[in-house]
Amino acid sequence: MTAVGTVFTNRFAMPKFAKWDPEYEHAQVPREYLTTLTEKEISGVKKAGLAAGGFFLLMFLLTIIPGGPLRDPVKNTIVPSIFLDGMIPILFVFFIIGGWVYGRSVGSVQRPTEIIDHMVESMKTMAPYIVVMLPIGNFTYTFTHTNMASILAIKLAHLLEIAGFTGVGLFVAITFISTCINLFLTSGSTKWAFLAPVIVPMMYYLGYSPEWTQLLYRIGDSSTNAFTPLFTYFPILLGFASMYKKDVGVGTIISRTFVYSMVFLITWILMTIVWYYLGLPIGPGASIAL
Repeated sequence: MTAVGTVFTNRFAMPKFAKWDPEYEHAQVPREYLTTLTEKEISGVKKAGLAAGGFFLLMFLLTIIPGGPLRDPVKNTIVPSIFLDGMIPILFVFFIIGGWVYGRSVGSVQRPTEIIDHMVESMKTMAPYIVVMLPIGNFTYTFTHTNMASILAIKLAHLLEIAGFTGVGLFVAITFISTCINLFLTSGSTKWAFLAPVIVPMMYYLGYSPEWTQLLYRIGDSSTNAFTPLFTYFPILLGFASMYKKDVGVGTIISRTFVYSMVFLITWILMTIVWYYLGLPIGPGASIAL
């Protein structure tokens, strides 16, 4: 993806843009962003990095060493293992250690209770997500309680088997469905909450793993984010672009990013087809077929 993006930018995208004009000299980085870190802040970053890195290294060693306490207690394996199952609390402690050490070093955190204040402040940006999760939770419960998801999945799987619509054609169809929905509903968690109860068991009945199903969904979900006006970061992108071109508009951003989205979508699909025919694993302990 990096290689494709680089070649496309240099060979096709950049030649389409106008040459630099002196009228855009106003596009300077705000002065407040140019401030350098103080020696205390640099020292705090180093101490935080060493403390957090040391913690994660300890967790890694307790997993990689044969018979380590974070390996699977029965199979003595890394996949699965306590380390992978406990990744969320491990990462939580990792960031707590880094934040605490940095805060103490620069003086921004004096008491443990201040960490809670910082966490509350950062969670304010999650308020819309928390509000949306209530109706999503109700919908998911209703969908599960009535067995609608299972019935739809079984019926769809049966119809697909009769039609012989499996393999690459089915993969591309799921990707495009996710792509189209993404133009109207940009929240990844919301889309997945609605689609997963149907497409995951449907693909399961056809012999494909849930991990593979989510991979197909994510390809379609991520490819078209750039040119969707409903995307959360679209206004931010528009704001940055206006620093370099005063009369930039929504149409300009969409026209420039649409081509990138199509290039990335095609590349992802081709990579998916290659992965499928070679039978390569898609992650630790995750395969394409069941």
